Amino acid sequence: MADIAEEYGTNRLGVDTLPQIVTRGLLLDVAAVRGVHRLEPGDVLTPQDARAALDAAGLSLRAGDAVLFHTGWGSLWGVDNERYGAGEPGPGMAPGPVAGRAAGGADRLRHLELRPGARGGGPGRAVRRGRRPSTPTTASS
Repeated sequence: MADIAEEYGTNRLGVDTLPQIVTRGLLLDVAAVRGVHRLEPGDVLTPQDARAALDAAGLSLRAGDAVLFHTGWGSLWGVDNERYGAGEPGPGMAPGPVAGRAAGGADRLRHLELRPGARGGGPGRAVRRGRRPSTPTTASS
């Protein structure tokens, strides 16, 4: 990884290497359905959050949809970069209603899944699907 990682991203294997995706996109506002401006580091997005956000928006998920999650975390970008990069909320391991999506993302720095139990200020474990867990993330604010 050290041979491709640079200060502002990677020097290969970027999004520019992916084919075009033309599909319907859904923005699921998890922060709003939880009644907060921004989720906290280590908060896990659950299938119930996705269902509640779909219901609140009057939407239904179709196979091939692109799903984006609004956690409010992006509001820290350029305002408190140290906090933005120190930890974050993220999706849990259970696919729930977003299984079969064409693409996914969120207003967060990394697109990693958090193991259940990360919520509540304890250390979450960020993992990439299909790989062993990485070093525990910091859940301090």
